[in-house]
Amino acid sequence: MVETSSGKAFVRRGDPTVELKYGERPQLEYQKGQASFEDEIGCQFDQSQLMEDILNEPAASITSKDKLAVKHAPEEILRNCHLLKEHNGKPWLTKAGVFLLSKHPTEHIPGAYVRFMKYQGKEKKTGSAHNAVKDETFAGPLPRVIQRVIAYISTQVREFSYLGRDGEFVSEPEYPLFAWTEAIINALVHRSYSERNRPIFVELYDNRIEVTSPGDYLTGVSPLTSC
Repeated sequence: MVETSSGKAFVRRGDPTVELKYGERPQLEYQKGQASFEDEIGCQFDQSQLMEDILNEPAASITSKDKLAVKHAPEEILRNCHLLKEHNGKPWLTKAGVFLLSKHPTEHIPGAYVRFMKYQGKEKKTGSAHNAVKDETFAGPLPRVIQRVIAYISTQVREFSYLGRDGEFVSEPEYPLFAWTEAIINALVHRSYSERNRPIFVELYDNRIEVTSPGDYLTGVSPLTSC
């Protein structure tokens, strides 16, 4: 993002050039990779507010990879992983650290959760024709959200049976597991968490699964270049 000498920044929207408002500037910097929302400080470090089992996973991995003989404190491990920073002389988790380790990330980023909706039919209806048959919310540290979402949706995807070539019946899920799990994991990992109040939506219809992730494409990426 380029600024004028007076500190103003502009963006092209169609033919006109529009001055960016205060709240729009950080979004453009995040989108262009000039700033990282996840690297900003999130909350003061308090080990009692972290998921200990998740905290132990990177510690064990780093100790094994680097062949460390001495047990290191959690703060050292988190600094090594760039999940902890000093701020005003005290240790603070970065926002990435909050997403990964905090018991309650939504206290800091309200939209850091997944909402799953299952509809009866091929389209979403409202009012008296409301057709949602499932509405579940999954919040918590990112690794556990991924596990819980995948486990739950696996119980909601239909299975079909057919007679195989060997004369025995074969059961297969409606959608390949790797396809929809990759879509959900990508949404959780790559979404724009700077859009603080918008969750990820996973919607299951009779004929498709839709995963909606907040944020725009990264600079240089579009539906055409990603095909």
